[in-house]
Amino acid sequence: MASPKLKVDERFNELSSKWNANQKLDDISFIIIKNELSEDKSLQAVSTLALAYATYSKLDKAIELLEESLPHGDANYATLYCSILYRQVNTRKLNRVIYELANNFDTKWLTYHAAGVAYAFGKISLCNEFLDKHIRLLSNDEGREAAMKYKDEVLSDMASAYEKSGCTSEQYELIGSIVEKIKSQHEVPSAKIEVSGDGGGSYVVDIDTDDVGMIVKMNKQLAEAICMDERLDNCNLIARFTPDRHKKPGVSYVYN
Repeated sequence: MASPKLKVDERFNELSSKWNANQKLDDISFIIIKNELSEDKSLQAVSTLALAYATYSKLDKAIELLEESLPHGDANYATLYCSILYRQVNTRKLNRVIYELANNFDTKWLTYHAAGVAYAFGKISLCNEFLDKHIRLLSNDEGREAAMKYKDEVLSDMASAYEKSGCTSEQYELIGSIVEKIKSQHEVPSAKIEVSGDGGGSYVVDIDTDDVGMIVKMNKQLAEAICMDERLDNCNLIARFTPDRHKKPGVSYVYN
């Protein structure tokens, strides 16, 4: 008979496989796991129960559970928490929490994604800091050279966007917040952000979809939100959603 800890570990591995494959947990399995773990307050049990909620499409409850013990969690706990925030398209909350977590645990995953959040919200110094940390953790076989070139391109693009548009860091961050709020209101598959000095400053969000109607609706919401916010009156950083163009030149580097 498996020990309680071994049973929790087995449950966690099963749920992780479902989570990574975007598979939903069925009703009966969810109830069984919930009953098994609801009284266990160990960090591994909390992580496993949160993952059960997440794979059962109850992301709010999963996040709530993890946040209760987040100050006591380890790097794996923090990574699970952030990965659920990503799945929830809650990048605005990530902007509040991921930098501290990346500093505390200094893992390849957390530093890479902290840099990505900083990029989305226009924080050049933080983007530089976490890409530096990420690169230091990489071996040559893990794409260290590509990551270094990627860092140079990313920082250059951000600086060019600021220079050409004349926007402030507060305005850049506000545009990032508006973009993320609109994304969270739609069934958005994977997306990537590209900022540059093109056209006097652009903030393009490539959505991996063929649903042109959704893109049109999102751009309408984006234009209305930007026009209604007086803080963006003199901002020339032009934001827009577009179906994934698969055309960005330069170095391709992704750490999963």
